[in-house]
Amino acid sequence: MSARSSRRPRQNRAAMNRRQKVAKSPEPSRKTPARPVSKKVRRIPSAAPSAKQKKTSPPPKSKRSLKPRKLVTRKGTSRLTRVRPLAPKMKQAVGRALPSRRAPASKDALVFVIQGLDKWWEDYISCLNQFLQSASARNVHDLRVAIRHLATVFDLIDRFNPDNMVRRARAMLKDQQSALSSLRDAHVEMVRMRAFLKEFPEMKAFHDELLDKENQQLKAARKIAWKADRRFIETAFNRAMLRLNARRATSSGDSARKIIDASIDVLFDNLSRKLERVTPADYATIHRVRLAFKPLRDTLELLQPLLGLEAKQLRTATLLARMMGQIQDLEVLMKDLVESNWRKESMLSTIVEIWLSLERQKTDTAQRFLKAVPRFSSIWKPIIHDQPVAAPTLSKTLFVLRHGIATPRGDPNFPLDSDRSLTAKGIKRMRRIADGMRRMRVGFDVILSSPYRRSLETAFVVAREFEVGQSVQTVAALKPEVLPEEVVRTLLESYSPIQRILLVGHEPQLSALVSTLTSGSGSARPLLKKGGLCKLQVERLQLGKCASLVWLLTPRQLMSLA
Repeated sequence: MSARSSRRPRQNRAAMNRRQKVAKSPEPSRKTPARPVSKKVRRIPSAAPSAKQKKTSPPPKSKRSLKPRKLVTRKGTSRLTRVRPLAPKMKQAVGRALPSRRAPASKDALVFVIQGLDKWWEDYISCLNQFLQSASARNVHDLRVAIRHLATVFDLIDRFNPDNMVRRARAMLKDQQSALSSLRDAHVEMVRMRAFLKEFPEMKAFHDELLDKENQQLKAARKIAWKADRRFIETAFNRAMLRLNARRATSSGDSARKIIDASIDVLFDNLSRKLERVTPADYATIHRVRLAFKPLRDTLELLQPLLGLEAKQLRTATLLARMMGQIQDLEVLMKDLVESNWRKESMLSTIVEIWLSLERQKTDTAQRFLKAVPRFSSIWKPIIHDQPVAAPTLSKTLFVLRHGIATPRGDPNFPLDSDRSLTAKGIKRMRRIADGMRRMRVGFDVILSSPYRRSLETAFVVAREFEVGQSVQTVAALKPEVLPEEVVRTLLESYSPIQRILLVGHEPQLSALVSTLTSGSGSARPLLKKGGLCKLQVERLQLGKCASLVWLLTPRQLMSLA
């Protein structure tokens, strides 16, 4: 059988099937012929649409705008491409999926706290990694600022949700900051001393001391378990973020704003109390203002958009903080100069010259700061207090010390009387006298010295023995030609709150001062040898009889106690 004959049965069966289907289909009636179905469907007019139909009905299509499309530049491409702007619904969908960081800031107070915590945590991690790689002066400074910022926001969070873990993390940050403070001071001192090395090459020994101090502080900083502390602080950070988000979901923004305002008021009131106690001659009071101002400044910087602060207010805060920081840096360097391991007489005279230059800078900066104190009111609110300022203590203790053995008058190397310095024997004896004073437990808050070199060197020897180099100050009223009345007037005007004062000066002024305070006249002058010391107990300081002589010791008696 051929191939053609084998295919015919299949074709016949298919044709038969088609014929059967046609036969089964009903034929159209001849009376009512079928109408052809039109492609367009005519709508039947209905009644006026309801409100629901109005809302759901699509808007009429508008004609295509003839305005040209805007050219939008895409990042990462070198040419301009045409991008069709997103529809409003598409914008909402994209906004839900990927929230933009450039969205307008919300007025919810907790949003700013959460964003500040997140930002300052990232700064802390970045600065810590840089410090662990290289402990340069810049990295140390940046890490201290990041630690202070993070501690400030932790303190603010504790007012919303008190948590022991957050408090422990804040205590760890404070320990880290204190460990880095001495290292940062060493860096600042070295920078300032490099400016004096060209003029005073003999100060290279002091510069080497600062290098040793830097290495010691760096070793102490590296002993801190930075990685372990970081893990704990990170746990506290995550815990704080969860609790803040939970509080944000359950509480209103007004309650959070009230807590923030109350926190800033507490910080500002603390600063105001410190400002009321600022004394021009007591630089420790300025340092207390600086410590109280730091958390307030960081909090205002964190919440600037929420509080509506202007950039001018933050610049004022930065200026005030910078002036107080300069005073602190100068005081630290002056303290280390006084307490340095100077061995030669020539090195001591160089230290005195540098110290006097630094004191002039510190005095000028302190005067500018005192004039700028009213500007604190422009940062947050006026400084107003209902509490009366505590009256200064009337009782005082005065220690009167005459300078040690100095170069005799008429020495050609010292044409001016104010330039005469202590001799090698005088320095040695004064060290033993200072040791005897320390064994007698003589205590004082400030050392006031004559600006003459021999008196200032005597004050340096005593301050070095007692390790209070920051308390030395020069007073023009203690010059030998000044009357005792001027000394009393200076103590009343500038040093009234200070209870224990050591006066280092010259004869015959010191014996006349002792006689005036104990007897009311200058006729009963005691014998005060070079290196001699006496103690006066003052009930109420005034010009005239107001004190009693407790004891008077000769230099030999003091050296025997050493």
